[in-house]
Amino acid sequence: MACEIKKGVVCETVEKQAAQAEGASEPEYRLEQIEKQDYAKLKSQCLAKGTLFEDDLFPANNSSFYCKEAKIEFKWLRPAQITAKPQLYNSSSMTFPAKMDITPGEIGYFWLPGVVMAQLASSRANFEQTVPPGQSFADGDYAGIFHFRFCYAGKWRSVVVDDRLPTIEGQLVMAHEQSGNYFVVSLLEKAYAKLVGSYEACSGSTSSEAFEDFSGNKTLRKMGFLCLLLNCQPVITGGFCETYLLKGRENANMFGVIFKSILHSSLVSAYIEQEEKSPYGKQLENGLNMGHFYLISAVNSIELENESNQIQLVRLRNTATNAADWKGGWGCKSREWALIPELEKERFGLALDAEGEFWMTYDDFRANFSRLDLCNFNKSSAKYRWEIVSHEAAWEVGVSSGGCSTKGPFASNPRFYLTITGKDCDPDEGNLATVVVGLMQKSRPAKKNTGLFDLKIGLFYI
Repeated sequence: MACEIKKGVVCETVEKQAAQAEGASEPEYRLEQIEKQDYAKLKSQCLAKGTLFEDDLFPANNSSFYCKEAKIEFKWLRPAQITAKPQLYNSSSMTFPAKMDITPGEIGYFWLPGVVMAQLASSRANFEQTVPPGQSFADGDYAGIFHFRFCYAGKWRSVVVDDRLPTIEGQLVMAHEQSGNYFVVSLLEKAYAKLVGSYEACSGSTSSEAFEDFSGNKTLRKMGFLCLLLNCQPVITGGFCETYLLKGRENANMFGVIFKSILHSSLVSAYIEQEEKSPYGKQLENGLNMGHFYLISAVNSIELENESNQIQLVRLRNTATNAADWKGGWGCKSREWALIPELEKERFGLALDAEGEFWMTYDDFRANFSRLDLCNFNKSSAKYRWEIVSHEAAWEVGVSSGGCSTKGPFASNPRFYLTITGKDCDPDEGNLATVVVGLMQKSRPAKKNTGLFDLKIGLFYI
């Protein structure tokens, strides 16, 4: 499938730059050093002096934890002050897909375990893309400094942190592995907090934003579905996300959307909206947790004897550690499984591949979950691939900020004409072509303390 964007109210260089990107060879992604901190140089200096790195740009105090007002005082400790033999991760025995027992912490947010388990722990390549190898607590190599990589706002960025972590009474208060000896999750979280401004700023992130930031892929490049910036240019991006609100909205094809997303090797997660004033992670009577992110790893339709209709099933996994099982129909201990012989379970693909997984009917899924997030990639291994297109963008006051009213200066908003030629590779789509257009607000968490955390922006399809 090919697409063409024609200029409305945009800069004249867009098409030229896109054409140059289209004809260029595949670029290596460029790492942008946050605050110009060079990990190798800083580590070498500390080792030469025999000192441990202290990051003055993200200090070990409440200014790094909170956006504005401090609520709790923390004691910041290095891993060696928390446990006798700290390790970054178990590099000698770590196999992929890896099992990581992650606790979000008493003060935290629940998307990080899901992102780590779904994306980083899925393969060594994904893990080492974000957690560069060659880092450790070993004598002669340890200098209290670590670095991580994120594809943030469409650009790969290298983030350097020291290893001082917030604690209360010697216990980590943010995300950590249950073993107590491995600190990759805690330090990865700290690096992301530095990237967006503070730990508290992370709390406004969604799983879809996190999937994009943690899963950038250097093979995603070029062109442009959408431009919103004068003098903009194509950028290398991470995954491209979609969000569906499930409550109060009927979408007869949502089961098909999930099926096609998994077929395209997309990451799919679902979320149960937290009730006002209820404790975070509250467990419902059916075993599901509010505020937790659940990964969707498979869907299936089966036919049983004496059943007139197909039964649509969804396989999910709670990303929180020690979470309860789904207690409803088709849960792990439900009587429905007795209706299917073991050979039929295998034939229908009804296995549970990972600890914490369970099946439920699609009707139960729609009745319980509030939101669905999809993160799409153009993985070469996928049966059907996406072509992902991105441009950096902005509205400029007095130039291209026409507002949302269809009267007055509305026409000065950037306009784009999209021409699609060809059709989807998927034979089920016939002669149709699928296009997803999205708009991402850059650096949104970092603006939380400015009052510009959640600007109202949108697209009009004409």
